[in-house]
Amino acid sequence: MIDEQVKDDFSMKLKHLINTPSDTQSFFEEYQKEHEDASFNQYADKLEALLDRLQEDEFKDRKSFCQEIRTLHIPDDQFGC
Repeated sequence: MIDEQVKDDFSMKLKHLINTPSDTQSFFEEYQKEHEDASFNQYADKLEALLDRLQEDEFKDRKSFCQEIRTLHIPDDQFGC
């Protein structure tokens, strides 16, 4: 399980990405290269789903969370992965 303090930090960072589309746009553009039919709204939905999963303790450790971050083309350093 992810430490509570780390989980709070990750949650805050995900909320920032969800609420600040201009900061998320470049990640979405990288994601879209592999998922040509994806819309920005679908990408935002994936971020929200990731946040929900994090808050519901669905990740057994930081490594499993980081794998999900990578699938969304968010740089590792954003979350200390």
